[in-house]
Amino acid sequence: MARCQARLFSPKALTVLEHLADYHLKRHEYQKAITYARRLVSMDEWREESHVLLMRLLSQDSQRSAALKQYQKCCLILHEEFGVEPQPETVQLYQKIFDNQFPGEEQSVPLNNLPSFGTTFVGRQKEILQTIEYLQTKNRRMVTIVGPGGVGKTRLALHVGQDQLFAFKDGVYWISLDAVETSNALPGNIANALGIELPAKGDAQTHVLNFLRHRDILLILDNYEHLLPESSFITTLLKHASGVSVLVTSREALHLQVEWVVELSGLPLIEEKEGEIPAAVLLLEQRARRIEPQFQISTKKEYQEALHLCEILDGLPLGIELAASLLKNYTSAEIAELILQDINILSSTLRDVPLRHRSLWVVFEHSWNFLKQEEMQALASLGVFPGRFNAKSAKEICIIPPELLEELCRKSLVRQFAKDMYALHPLLRQYTRRKQSSAGITESEINQKFQTYYVNCAQKWEQDMKSERVQKALDDISHDWFNLTTCWNMALSGKDFEKLNMLTPPFFWFFEIKGKIYEGEALFRSALDEVRTLNKEDEQVRKFYYRLMTYYGWLSFRRGQTDTAGSSLGEVVEHGLDSLSIAEQVFATNHLGSVYYETGQKTKAHEMHQKAIRLCENNQVLWEEALTYNHYGSMLSMDGNLDLAAQILQNGSRIAEANQFIWITASILSNLAVLAYFQQDYQTAIDLFLLSNEKSAQYGDLHRSPSVNHNNLAECYAMLGQLDKASKHLEEALRHFSECGNVVFLPYVYNTLAVIHLQAKEYSEARKALNDGIKSAVENQMYTVLNNLLIDNAKYFLLTGRKQQAAKIIYYVAQSPDTIKEGQDKADQLLKEFGEDLHKEVALLAGQAPHNKRYWILSSIE
Repeated sequence: MARCQARLFSPKALTVLEHLADYHLKRHEYQKAITYARRLVSMDEWREESHVLLMRLLSQDSQRSAALKQYQKCCLILHEEFGVEPQPETVQLYQKIFDNQFPGEEQSVPLNNLPSFGTTFVGRQKEILQTIEYLQTKNRRMVTIVGPGGVGKTRLALHVGQDQLFAFKDGVYWISLDAVETSNALPGNIANALGIELPAKGDAQTHVLNFLRHRDILLILDNYEHLLPESSFITTLLKHASGVSVLVTSREALHLQVEWVVELSGLPLIEEKEGEIPAAVLLLEQRARRIEPQFQISTKKEYQEALHLCEILDGLPLGIELAASLLKNYTSAEIAELILQDINILSSTLRDVPLRHRSLWVVFEHSWNFLKQEEMQALASLGVFPGRFNAKSAKEICIIPPELLEELCRKSLVRQFAKDMYALHPLLRQYTRRKQSSAGITESEINQKFQTYYVNCAQKWEQDMKSERVQKALDDISHDWFNLTTCWNMALSGKDFEKLNMLTPPFFWFFEIKGKIYEGEALFRSALDEVRTLNKEDEQVRKFYYRLMTYYGWLSFRRGQTDTAGSSLGEVVEHGLDSLSIAEQVFATNHLGSVYYETGQKTKAHEMHQKAIRLCENNQVLWEEALTYNHYGSMLSMDGNLDLAAQILQNGSRIAEANQFIWITASILSNLAVLAYFQQDYQTAIDLFLLSNEKSAQYGDLHRSPSVNHNNLAECYAMLGQLDKASKHLEEALRHFSECGNVVFLPYVYNTLAVIHLQAKEYSEARKALNDGIKSAVENQMYTVLNNLLIDNAKYFLLTGRKQQAAKIIYYVAQSPDTIKEGQDKADQLLKEFGEDLHKEVALLAGQAPHNKRYWILSSIE
């Protein structure tokens, strides 16, 4: 079977291994070469060439006996599989090795002028291998390392040059082009580096070409960008000197047919192998030790601060080296803060550092000075983007046509991440903002254009979220989230309440549908802190305040802050409805009803939901109408009014389906599943919960809705006695709850967990789950689920022989107005299951026990 599989290895894989073996052979690294050759043989032992290569390597490594044994093995395989003898060349090689006539040749280090460095080379393994592969592949004789200033192009090129010394018989030479003003001077500089004596008269180019014509040599042309677009000498050289390879470093590719490009960006900010420090952080630590030998990143906090500093620098090696020089006097966190204020802090006074690398500002100035006026204006205007952007936004906001954007990418000033995703280096962005005035860009105007564009986008995406295009809308918002929050912050700091009013609803629906409860609650709370102190007589301020309170109130409820939710939504309904649109009036009224219900105020809850339905009937607000039916139907279901609940939920479902409100449809499916659960049709409930999860996944809600559905699935499987499945879904529910911050439903999860433990007779675990659930419900004043927990607590007491404590709880829950049908049904079931004695214990409490909620809660917790 193994031999059949050997044939499946691709020729490309075999070729790569051959190249690696040959590469290490040229470097006299025989053991590494032998390792790759053995892998070749193991992958395809019928391939005679692989055996020949391994024989040569073993012989050159003075392993004569092993080489002869390899020949015998090759003969045996060829005879057994094909009935043939080895090729004559293979036999001749064997004879040479046998006669000890194949000792190998000692090679001296080829000529070179490569400079040495006093510092270690960090990272870039992928780029090194890619560059070497290009240089070692036939017909790939010109490679250009492209990247922005300070990214380490020169250092990588010289490292590759050192690595390739044995690959080029006539040497590897570095030609610095810093002082070369025109391409006409290039041949003279090459001649000077190679030690070629030019004639007093005659053409230098012809003389250099004649010298190189039959040479096997690698030329490293460093910092070529200022000589562009001229590149005729390189093309002529490659055409007439077939043994010459050229490695170029430039901030812009040369755009030649023969050119192979290696793009360089910042050092990695994540671990490339488990347990390894990211290359960017490793470089910071190593360079800091040159100034402070005892420096070490030893604690988790130090590592996180160092990583954050490297993230601000976007892994730019020059930036990291300049920052490392400051670590003697500052911490990583302090340096990061200083850089965000002024990049000029990143500078060096070391005399052996090239002038162009003395500071990042100088690096950026070097690139800036080579730009045309229209390129300067374009680059300066792009500084308005805090993160990534696309071609459309660049064109609409900055008036940059696609071809000009592409030109800035070619010059390594704008980075392209995907087909239509671009960004500036974070520090270059700071530089371009400062250059806006000199480039003729007015900061206030470009900021206004930025805000207007993203306000319009947000409003369009809100409409799309409320349609069949919900998934794309959520993706678009996610991709542009940094820009949207910057737009929000600009409007907030400028007190532009008109824009804030337009941004608030799209932001909320993104948080709600995507399940980003933590982020939404924090953003709106921060904005409320600022707006509370302002004059509410101003119409725009008043409108923004009550709009913000409406959505903040519901997100607070999601976070389990029922007090805050009730007071916020209550204030809106009592004082602020006239400042809101009809749709938002319905939203505030409907969601206040849901808060009332969860906190045990059933009468008020019914009033709010019915008021919301009347508002919908008199106005064309279909999204809010479907949502109101969903909330009210859920409440009726919990209350035991199952027939009316089914009717209300079906009304909502029809509206949602007809208008392709996918998010609401998924939610209604979940509530229909709850209805089926109360009807004890557990399999139907399971099917509907799973269908709701599928719908949710379609629009990218990976946590909020699944958190609730998995908890309910656990309850269904528990009722069916399938405790393994119940436990699995409960684990999923807890994971999703912690991810999205939808903690308002955590008491329900603890309740389900307790039920599973009780059925499994794991009483101590059940007790812990009940205690945690009761505490969570009390903290959030969620008295509906609290009574369910209390009833299950009564069951725990009955199963552990404490009938009197159980009776007290059953009596309280039966009398409590907060108890929903599920809780009452559970109480009745306990009375039926545990017989007449329990009935008597409950009856004895009539008229005697204090009807105090706190008393019964404390009585329930051990």
